[in-house]
Amino acid sequence: MAGNIPKIREFPSDDRYWRVDSFGAIIRNHNVPSEPFIQIVISPFIDADLHTKEPKDLISIYATSNNERKSIQIGVGQLPFISIGSVWKNGFIQSFKAGTEKIIDDVNINDETIKIVNANHKIGGKYLIPPNYYKFGKEGLYSKLIAIKNSKGDPFGILIPVIEVIRFYYALSTHLSHAVFSGAFKHNINSLINPQNSGYIKEESRCILHLRKHITDEEGWVIGRILKSKEAFYGANQPFDDIMQNSINYRWIHVSSAFPFTGFTNLTARTKNICSITEDGWKTLILELKYCTASFPFENATFPRDNDNNTETDPNNRLPPEAKSSAWPISKSEEADGSKDLQNKQEPNALCSNETITLPTNRFAAIDGKKPDKPEKEQCRYMSGLVIPNEDHESDALGTGIPSSNDSSIGRGNIIPQRTRAKSLPASFESFKAAIELLNQKDGVSAYIRPLNNLIEYMPLTKSPRYRQWAYLDSKTYRRRQVIAANIEYQNHHYILLEFESRKGENFRVALINVTSGDQITDIGLNKLLTRLAIEKGVWNKIAHYFNNLKMTTLKHTWKSTQHFSDTILDKLN
Repeated sequence: MAGNIPKIREFPSDDRYWRVDSFGAIIRNHNVPSEPFIQIVISPFIDADLHTKEPKDLISIYATSNNERKSIQIGVGQLPFISIGSVWKNGFIQSFKAGTEKIIDDVNINDETIKIVNANHKIGGKYLIPPNYYKFGKEGLYSKLIAIKNSKGDPFGILIPVIEVIRFYYALSTHLSHAVFSGAFKHNINSLINPQNSGYIKEESRCILHLRKHITDEEGWVIGRILKSKEAFYGANQPFDDIMQNSINYRWIHVSSAFPFTGFTNLTARTKNICSITEDGWKTLILELKYCTASFPFENATFPRDNDNNTETDPNNRLPPEAKSSAWPISKSEEADGSKDLQNKQEPNALCSNETITLPTNRFAAIDGKKPDKPEKEQCRYMSGLVIPNEDHESDALGTGIPSSNDSSIGRGNIIPQRTRAKSLPASFESFKAAIELLNQKDGVSAYIRPLNNLIEYMPLTKSPRYRQWAYLDSKTYRRRQVIAANIEYQNHHYILLEFESRKGENFRVALINVTSGDQITDIGLNKLLTRLAIEKGVWNKIAHYFNNLKMTTLKHTWKSTQHFSDTILDKLN
């Protein structure tokens, strides 16, 4: 489970595990006019003990009860939480997911290699995706897929749901999801940026966006890509265009979109192999995109924003307080702790607090390690905004619609992406990082810190986020134990060095892990290992018998320096 992700009330609360099978249509939400619904097709698992199952087995049509398959409706602002193959219990997302993680190399995206088809597309009177290999449910049958020609020349070799393309490339946050489904990029760009102070410097390959106060830098990279690339602009606007064209005739609308680039890319994804009736045979159905190596249409970014308190003015140009005007009042904003449910029946109350729900992300190779520049303000003419007092408007639940003035007790839940960076690791991991850097300098060794994501950044929770448990470093503040891992390649073998955060007085070991087959451990496999480790409260020798295909060697914290630590790792490798 992810500790800060709230319970979504629309999922069943019956103590069973439910799998997301597909996305359905976009539907108008009459209760929350500012936010349409998206259908989510789900089915319950037959076996209650999922922790012993392989991800490829969890995506089987025989793993869930087809007769109990149903659809629920989620506000589009919650789309960043949802992926096909994700598993839910009593409304809470679980740490493990169905489907096999793989890297698909040299995927070629252009007008000749892609086409849009329905999920129930037929060739020669037979389904492209046979129901005995994958079931989309009746609500998902007419959902749209992007078919991509693979390296073998099969025009349907790679299949990916359109909504997954939208979720991964465009709808990274609540703000961006609303922008996609409301047409803001074409019809209300002022809600996202100040276009008069935005532009592009070709000589510096620099995108300049004057972001509105509520838009984060991570959202700015995506907005810049959409506004600078014609492919991205089309892909981000097509969903709303489809809604407008079909809203009169159809209650359920299945939207189209497109990739935000052309050319070759490598995709990391969770997938399922499909044996089709076509002569080309096996195909890859992408359930969830994880990582993309395609380029951005600019190399550098500058993101000034409205009344930016984080950007300093030149001290010589500062105005005295009496010469400043009051900035527009803002509602109280705080970090969600997962204690309030997400609901879709009522609009949020503008007088209730805004709660941000951060999602760790590391999706795009093109912006790895990059930060936007922050220009110095010439002169700040505004005082900090007054916080609207909300003592009388405490929220008991959250919604992702646009707040309005009403009498409800619903607060605003705002999902924002937060790119994971090594600098966010706790100080106790500094010697780990330094030792890996030294190890990478040794002959015949390739070692680097493994990129973080929501599967491996923290120790997985083993109970409801609201309960005290070992995976929390501090249960009072819901602070979870962070994880650091390094990938090591030595003498044609792949290893992972792994450490997790400890409380004061605790003394846990660092583990060196490798797969006996010689393969690398996927994020899903590592998450499965961490879940079992959390159950056993960090004791490595209690989990070894659960993973017969892994060899685990533990190291005590007895090294006197990072060089000694590095040498100890090399000794263990030998």
